[in-house]
Amino acid sequence: MRDTIHKKPGRSGGLFGATLGAAAAGATLVVMFWMPAEYGIDPTGVGGVLGLINMGEAKQRLEAEQNMGTDPMLAEVLARLDRIEALLTVDQPPVEEVDGWRDSFSYALAPGQGFEVKLTMEAGQVAGFEWQADGAVYVDMHGDSASQEHSYAIQDSSLADDGTLTAAFTGNHGWYWRNRTDQTVTVALQTRGDYGRMLHP
Repeated sequence: MRDTIHKKPGRSGGLFGATLGAAAAGATLVVMFWMPAEYGIDPTGVGGVLGLINMGEAKQRLEAEQNMGTDPMLAEVLARLDRIEALLTVDQPPVEEVDGWRDSFSYALAPGQGFEVKLTMEAGQVAGFEWQADGAVYVDMHGDSASQEHSYAIQDSSLADDGTLTAAFTGNHGWYWRNRTDQTVTVALQTRGDYGRMLHP
């Protein structure tokens, strides 16, 4: 007598449920992280908390410059990642001013490269600044937050600037420079006044 083995038919519901779960998880990642980081669109507000929306907005500015004939560089991508890391770090106590300046920073820009320095500021706070470059650079002085953007001044070609920056709203306010020459250009910035901290690459 031969034994007969009966197999129960497999259930397709488990695979279907897993597929739906994976699709939902993927959609969540796209909305919460990819859209803010790539396009500056933040429907959930998570991108603003994590600083991803700043990266998305910077990318949109770079793409706008691309349309005018400027090619992006790998160093800019790395600089954006460094800015996100700076935003996620714990606030440090203010540094005492030296020679009237509280913070100073310099950065060497390769041809075509751009970088950004921001000050965390509350609405109405005033910061003094002075910057110089040893070659002509494009500069955009602006502010941004999770819900607002404001442009203070844009110069297509400049070697230096100084003055005060009054925060139009609570957020990050500062400068974006791009070297549009075929030589390395160093930008040096000094700041003082009423702000939380300096964020830079």
